[in-house]
Amino acid sequence: MAFLAGLGVSACGNADDAAETAPVEDSTQAVPSGTPAVAPTKAEKTADLDVAGGGAPVESHAVAQAGSQFAVINGPEIFVAAEAQFPDSPSAVQRPNSEFTIGYSGTPTLPDGKWRVHDPERPRPEVVEPQGGVFVPPPSDAVVLFDGTSFDGFRTANDGAPDWVVENGSLRVPSDIPHTVSADIISNREFGDAQYHIEWRSPQEPVSGSQGRGNSGIFLMGRYEVQVLDSYQNETYADGQASAIYGWKPPLNNATLPPGEWQSYDIVFEAPRFDEAGELLSPAFVTVFHNGILTQYRQNFLGSSGYQNILPYEAHPPQGPLRLQDHGNPVEYRNIWVRELDLDSND
Repeated sequence: MAFLAGLGVSACGNADDAAETAPVEDSTQAVPSGTPAVAPTKAEKTADLDVAGGGAPVESHAVAQAGSQFAVINGPEIFVAAEAQFPDSPSAVQRPNSEFTIGYSGTPTLPDGKWRVHDPERPRPEVVEPQGGVFVPPPSDAVVLFDGTSFDGFRTANDGAPDWVVENGSLRVPSDIPHTVSADIISNREFGDAQYHIEWRSPQEPVSGSQGRGNSGIFLMGRYEVQVLDSYQNETYADGQASAIYGWKPPLNNATLPPGEWQSYDIVFEAPRFDEAGELLSPAFVTVFHNGILTQYRQNFLGSSGYQNILPYEAHPPQGPLRLQDHGNPVEYRNIWVRELDLDSND
């Protein structure tokens, strides 16, 4: 699930959890996703735009779509949100005779014009069966955030006492307290461009379905989410599956292992760049390997991650914390380490 821009407001509390797992009145079958999406008409205009770090100007384009909600930056296919877009009377969509939400109608249309945020009709990625997770000890230059013994690398989002449980070498989301944003944890260290290794597992005995099953989230710089979910034989919306860029891009494949098995994410993150006036020069990009399977390849974020909405970038410092989400499911983490990257070191 997603987290609103900045570090102060979560997009998923108890109300959202209930909407995704409880039956919806008169919604026993998939309903149309509101007004049919209209493919955007491109009205290109060029302007000089310096990329971070200097260099030659690059061509920038604006896209005319429903009031220019999107712009294209640093190339013809890299979309970013130009303004916040919120759902118009969203409704949960369920399969007949099912209590679990598989998507929403009435949410904003994504920039390709084909799908809406959390669109129940969007194709789910094909399954690839990995042979197991990729469990890599930290290299010599890594910042170790969790080594299985101590909570010292993290603090709670509101700087309160940690609620998460350290036991048997893992860091577990507490299951005995109501979900609140204060139960999210953030790293004490902050990072910009970075390589992340994170191992996680969902509960061995699933107790729910869709977004209520093994749900957590990894927020890079506290803003940009790679979804954590038990997506093993668990139908949900495509942009909410494990290793999705939540609310935007499904994974290239579903590489999820069965519940109760340890899994791995290896993530390369390129932080966004802003100029001195706070204008976006280059968006955030992410590459993800889920259990050794490539699931995102240098995919850009539209902006900060949100729930049922699309949020633009907001200027922020060049470094930010890693944030792990408490979505109310007792997901476990272990072997969390980060390598700070200088992506120009071989120039």
